[in-house]
Amino acid sequence: MSHFADLSQNNLQERLNPLVTTLADAISEYLGLDVVNTHYTFLLISHTSLEKMPDSIFDYGVERFIANNKIELKIYENQIELLPFILLREVYNLFIPKEVRNYEWVQLTINQMILTDLANHSKAREWNILVRENVKLFDDISIGYERLTDFDRLAQLFKNPTSKRKHYKLFFNLVREDPHHLPRKNDYIHIFFTDNLGSAYYSEDLLETLRCLAIIFHKIKTYRGMMEYSKQFQQFKKNGSLQTELLAKVFIQNMEFVKEKTVIAPNYLVNWEPLKCFVINCTIRFNPLLNKAKIINVFTKLPFVVNPHFYYNGFQIELKCYFKAPAVYKSDVITFLKRLKGNLIESFYFSEKFAREVFYKNLNYKKNFFQDSTIPNPNNLQYNSKYELNCVRRFGDMTLSYEPSLLDLIFIDLTTYTSIAGLG
Repeated sequence: MSHFADLSQNNLQERLNPLVTTLADAISEYLGLDVVNTHYTFLLISHTSLEKMPDSIFDYGVERFIANNKIELKIYENQIELLPFILLREVYNLFIPKEVRNYEWVQLTINQMILTDLANHSKAREWNILVRENVKLFDDISIGYERLTDFDRLAQLFKNPTSKRKHYKLFFNLVREDPHHLPRKNDYIHIFFTDNLGSAYYSEDLLETLRCLAIIFHKIKTYRGMMEYSKQFQQFKKNGSLQTELLAKVFIQNMEFVKEKTVIAPNYLVNWEPLKCFVINCTIRFNPLLNKAKIINVFTKLPFVVNPHFYYNGFQIELKCYFKAPAVYKSDVITFLKRLKGNLIESFYFSEKFAREVFYKNLNYKKNFFQDSTIPNPNNLQYNSKYELNCVRRFGDMTLSYEPSLLDLIFIDLTTYTSIAGLG
């Protein structure tokens, strides 16, 4: 950003507020949004060197006072070298609702925007290191890798000039639309962006690559790396089991794109019955007069509950979820639900026999031609039925000769989780 080009200690005091106004106006025009807080004051204050870091790195270099929707920001004038980063952070925060302003994932996303906007600044690397050294890198031992890795993936999306504005708008619309119901923790924000990649990304070659990827995976049922898939692509194309005009080098290039900019990855199912476990697909309906927040809090903390989704239609609150656990707990789960019936819950029903799962994906929705259509017209010449991907995965009836340990079940369960890192 050129706004910071001629900042110096001599002219900073008089230029500060006009600069803030210019920045806020520029960002407002870029996002097509107004600031959330219209009453704000930025001041420079003298401050000795920081003896210790603030509780949050996202308060670095400032003293912030908020009262009655009025914001007063005091910026330490001895932070002149990092002032562009501090100032840009605080101006972006003017567009963030107060309910989520202190959420770490919100600030980490804003930080990636700052690093993108000021990528050519001489202090960009220093600012990046400062933030990384003061953010908790490992939040859950089961994750197994740095949390910031997923936020780093945003840099790949933000630096693309053709889609940068769209991604910025997506984020700010997300946090402003319903801030009261956004999660405090969200290390997977990159999935939100990759799920909303513009149709410009999905060229015909890329769609064909995705189709070939799906075919190869369902044939060999494993993924060990890009080189393996490159060889399988050429082999299947040569023996005729993969009908495509796609060149091998284009396939490899698009595999790189899939790896770097999406979270597309293999997904596995487990036949739990031979493992002496049960899976129940359950729908539970609650009285609408009950406190929704308390219901959500109770049921999301119950053991064995998987993928809970809550719906509210004005007449009742409905929960759809799975119960998954060792078979010895099956009667306990059903008894628990029956005892709640008539008290906390109005009704429930469940199914527990799963013989197969049907997978369907229509890649025609990603074509640029159909972006203005609610439903792509199959009779249109641009529509191609080969991009309707179908797969039926059947559960076998094999049995195990041994009883799996709890650790076995934990590892097996992890294979069913949807990828948060793609092919990375």
